[in-house]
Amino acid sequence: MSKKAKSHHIVPHPDGGWSVKKAGNPNFIGHFATKQEAVAVGRRISQEQNTELVIHGLAGMYQGKVEIRGDIVSAPDTADAYRADQAAPA
Repeated sequence: MSKKAKSHHIVPHPDGGWSVKKAGNPNFIGHFATKQEAVAVGRRISQEQNTELVIHGLAGMYQGKVEIRGDIVSAPDTADAYRADQAAPA
């Protein structure tokens, strides 16, 4: 039996914008124009499925995580990282 994924990820989409992915699954759950939209949907999905939400930057590097176990117990301030991503050259 395969181990169930315990996290969702906010990642840059290859065609632009941002996506939500479940760990271990190559398919995207959703594609969004902005990182803020992707994070909002990712938080909802993570709350519903009781998983962590891992947030990545434009280069795919880890920027922080939101641990969700029924309620949000820690939420990194991603505003600075979001502004840096928006300012980065494409």
